[in-house]
Amino acid sequence: MKLNKELKIIFITLMITLICLVSFVGINVERTGTMKNLISKYKLGMDLEGYRGIELKVDESTKGGQTQDKTDSEIETNETEEKSELINPIQERTTQNYEKSKRIIISRLKDLKVNNYIIKQDLETGKMTIQIPEDDKTDTAVSLIQSLGKFEIKDTQTGEILMNNSDLKKVSVGYANQEQGVSVYLNIEFNKEGKEKLRNITTAYVQKQDEQESPENANTENQTEEAKTITMYIDDEEIMSTAFDAENNSGLLQLSIGTSSNNQSDIQDYFEQGTQIASRLNSGNLPIKFELGENRYILSDITSNELDIMICVEIVIFTLMTIYMVIKYKENGLALSILFIGFVALYLLLIRYTNVVLTIEGLFAIAFIIILQFILSINILRQKQITSESLNKVALKEIYKYIPIFIIAIVAAFSGWSPLESFGMSIFWGIVLIIIYHFIVTKVFLKNQND
Repeated sequence: MKLNKELKIIFITLMITLICLVSFVGINVERTGTMKNLISKYKLGMDLEGYRGIELKVDESTKGGQTQDKTDSEIETNETEEKSELINPIQERTTQNYEKSKRIIISRLKDLKVNNYIIKQDLETGKMTIQIPEDDKTDTAVSLIQSLGKFEIKDTQTGEILMNNSDLKKVSVGYANQEQGVSVYLNIEFNKEGKEKLRNITTAYVQKQDEQESPENANTENQTEEAKTITMYIDDEEIMSTAFDAENNSGLLQLSIGTSSNNQSDIQDYFEQGTQIASRLNSGNLPIKFELGENRYILSDITSNELDIMICVEIVIFTLMTIYMVIKYKENGLALSILFIGFVALYLLLIRYTNVVLTIEGLFAIAFIIILQFILSINILRQKQITSESLNKVALKEIYKYIPIFIIAIVAAFSGWSPLESFGMSIFWGIVLIIIYHFIVTKVFLKNQND
C-alpha cells in the first residue's frame, strides 16, 4: 500500500517535470539543418506584435481607367452617359452597400482564420481602415479583401450574361488522385435556379460535330456549324471558354487548378489558390469596388525590451511565491511549490493550444490566474491536517468565489473586442484548469503524501 502511494507521487512528479520541460523549454528537433521547436508559439495580439494597417477607398475611376477628381455632388451633375462609365456609379454608393461590403470582408477574413482584426468604416464615404496581424497570411488577406468576388458565365459570341453570383450555392476545393499525380479541383455547386440554368446552357452550348457527307451529296462540300461557347469570368478575369459534350444535370462544375503533381509544395500552393477563390465566391460579390490606399506595417507601441521587463517581473514574483511556500510550510510547502510550478507550466501550454490571442490585458489575466492558484495553495497549507475532506472544503469555498469572475470572463470572451476577448479567454481557461488540476493532481498528490 505504501509502495503504491510512493509510486503515485513519483509518477505525478515526473509528469510535472515533463510538462515543465515542454512548456518552458519546448521540444526541439533538427529540421533541414536548423533546430525547430515543435510546440506551438503564443499568438500575440496587435498591441504586442504590431500590425498591418490597410486603407480601402471607394474606387473613383471610370471604366476607361481615368480617375474622377470630383466630389459626389459634382459627379451627380454630369451627363447620364458619363455616370454609366464610373466603376462605382453614384446610385450604388449607398450606406447599405458600404455596410454589406464590410460584412463580406469580415467573412473573408474569418475564412482565412484571421480572427484578430479591427475594421473602422466611414459610412459617408465608404472608406475602411483595417488592422490585421502581421504574419505569413497577411499579404494573402490584403489581396482577398479587395477582390470583388464577381462570378459570371457569358455567351462568348454575344457577351450575354448567362449566370452570375446569384446562381451559386457553394464553392469548395477538393483533391483527386490521377496517374500523373494529385490534381486540385474547384468544385462549383449551383443552387436550384442555377442548376436549371446550367442544364439549359449545357444543352444549348453543345460541341457541334462536322456534318458527314452523304452518298447522295458526294460532290457537296461538308457543312460545318461553328460551336456556340461560353466563357467563365471571376473578377472580370477570363478563366476558360468551352462548349459542352453533354447535358449537365448534376448542378456541379469542376475546374482544375494548376496541373497534376506529386510535389507536396505545388499541391499546397494550388490548394491555397483554390481556397482563396472559394472564399471570394462564397462570401459574395462586393457591391462596391475598392482601391488600396495605405498598406504598411505599424510597430507596436510596446517595445520588445518593455515586454521582456514585464515578463521578468512576473517570473521574479512567481519565484518569490514558491520560495515563500517552501520556507514557511516546509515539507508541505515544497510539495505545493512543485504542484504550483506544474500548474503554471500546464496553463501556459493551454493558452498556446486554445487559440487565445494574448494582448496586454491577456498578460494581466495570466498573472491574475497565477495569483488565484497561489491563494488556493496557501489556503490548503493553512489547514491543520491535509485530508480529502479538508481539500474538498477549501476547493469548494474558493470555487464559490470564482463564479462571478467566471461569468465576467465568459461575457468578455464574446465581447467582440480583442483586448477583452484575450482577458476573458485567459481567465476562462485559467479557472477551468484550477478546478480540474486541484481534483485530479493536487488532491491525489497530497492525499498520498499525507496518509
